[in-house]
Amino acid sequence: IRRSRKRAATIEAVDFERIKTRDGMRCHLCRLKVLNRDLEFDHVIPLAAGGEHSEANIAVAHAVCNRRKGAKIVT
Repeated sequence: IRRSRKRAATIEAVDFERIKTRDGMRCHLCRLKVLNRDLEFDHVIPLAAGGEHSEANIAVAHAVCNRRKGAKIVT
């Protein structure tokens, strides 16, 4: 969130439980089910690339998938 503020990006309150329900606990990168122990939340459009910190831009991801993606935009 600190990086978002520095870039003057949109920052809104995020309900992570709602994101988990919306995404059905499926990784947005590999589409496989995510267990709680492997759960991370990914900014689909990274903050470093001008993405917002908002529920619309945050998705469920496996930790390994999220780290592999880094600050890239995946389509």
